[in-house]
Amino acid sequence: MNRLTGFMALGSLLSLWCAGVSEAQIPGCDGTPVSGSITLSDPTQTSRLFRDGVPDTCAAPGTCGTPIAGTFHYRLHTFQNYAATTTCVTVTVNTACTGTNFVYAGAYIGGFNPAAICTNNVASIGGSPNPTASMSFNVPGSTTFQIVVAEVTANAGCAAYTLTLTGCPASGVDLTILKTHAGSFYQGQTGATYTLTVSNIGGPPSSGSVAVTDTAPAGLTATAISGTGWNCTQPSGPCSRSDSLGAGASYPVLTLTVNVAAGAPASVVNTANVAGGSDANGLNNSSSDTTTVLPGPDLTIAKAHVGSFFQGQTGATYTITVNNAGGSPTVGTTTVTDTVPSGLAATAISGTGWNCTQPSGPCSRADALAAAASFPPLTLTVDVAAGAPASVTNTAGVSGGGDINGVNNSASDPTTVTPPHYSYYTVTPCRVLDTRNPTGPFGGPPLAPSASRTYALAGQCGVPSNASAVSANITITSPEQPGYLTLYPADKPQPLASSINFSTGQTRANNVVLQISSDGTGSFVVFTGSLGTVDFILDVTGFFR
Repeated sequence: MNRLTGFMALGSLLSLWCAGVSEAQIPGCDGTPVSGSITLSDPTQTSRLFRDGVPDTCAAPGTCGTPIAGTFHYRLHTFQNYAATTTCVTVTVNTACTGTNFVYAGAYIGGFNPAAICTNNVASIGGSPNPTASMSFNVPGSTTFQIVVAEVTANAGCAAYTLTLTGCPASGVDLTILKTHAGSFYQGQTGATYTLTVSNIGGPPSSGSVAVTDTAPAGLTATAISGTGWNCTQPSGPCSRSDSLGAGASYPVLTLTVNVAAGAPASVVNTANVAGGSDANGLNNSSSDTTTVLPGPDLTIAKAHVGSFFQGQTGATYTITVNNAGGSPTVGTTTVTDTVPSGLAATAISGTGWNCTQPSGPCSRADALAAAASFPPLTLTVDVAAGAPASVTNTAGVSGGGDINGVNNSASDPTTVTPPHYSYYTVTPCRVLDTRNPTGPFGGPPLAPSASRTYALAGQCGVPSNASAVSANITITSPEQPGYLTLYPADKPQPLASSINFSTGQTRANNVVLQISSDGTGSFVVFTGSLGTVDFILDVTGFFR
């Protein structure tokens, strides 16, 4: 009968190889003996080849003959012809197993079926080796083939034998790919990188175009891929090149850059593949890189103050603190802004390591903030308006740094504002004005009837520009008609109450606490509630601020 020679392409044979094949390249014909043995735990075939005493050769192939029925243990070895064209392969079997331990060997192309041993059989050694026997057969280029060594006597086994193959290349081009990254990625990260390395662990150099593809998993978005000598389609490939890669060498690495989604899972698997280049081993053309994804940076901000503020206060302070509640350090610039409410006026903002626009920000910095850490605090200094409301709310916000959670990037600090807090400072009694003196800012003429006159006290008699009120002794003299005087701050409306009352020709004095304007001039107004003129004298004894 004719041998069955339905040769199969390499890709179709993968499913026919024995279980447990590793990613190492299938052996070729390198002349190195391959050791084996047959034990009673090996698989069995339902018959064995007939020993006709004539070893098959490439020039004179035989036929399968009539198999001998029985149950026989066997051992299967897979090899490959790495030549591009058909090659005559010679297999020599050497063993000390003789007599009842004799063995027999056959060659197969297209897979071995232990229940139909003539299927795909292309050669046999003709007789049992004692100690050697050989056969030769033609193997198409780039094709795998199997050598089956079986016991001749059922359950006899064979302690040891060797197979020596010649006539075909020892190995072929074997391209591998390795994909790696450093450390962990984190949610919201930009510019994370993988490194892809293509190597040739086979014997001959590669030939033809080599292509690399990459499959970015959900949670990662490729932004760029490049490498010296590679031609890449952006942003994720494929990448190709046609220069030959020598045995044991590697191409320049490819760098794949990705962004990590804010909601990326805790672990992602990125897979890269290599193909082409006359690669002869498809079992190691893929590399998967499992990557841990940590929670991204989560910036929070806290704003605080101590106690209450008061109307007219200067130098009140807020403390602003930025924390990282996430699982990884910040990346890039972190910025803090502050919204100062009506009633407060920012005068300065600063903090160690911060770059601040005065007087209220924004403030920024580019150093990384570790997980569970805080930046040095910012101090915001404000002045409180004299008419500030009883409660104000100051709000600060933080942004940048690769933050993945925008719901906690703001902090509001409600602040109670009380009426002014004054301290009293004495001065040596000092006369500020006397309308009996020659005409001038603090002299004559006398106060006119039913008229107002304004005086600025800041800088006079030790009264500072930030004084809120003065303690004074006021005196009227020589009134032409009865009446009264009303003294009040220049930035407030005139009250109904009088400060001092008088009769015609009377001289009177009164101690008063006189509130003055808050605009830095310390001004007050004197209204003459009389139909005649009157002289007015004011002596300052202290001030409040």
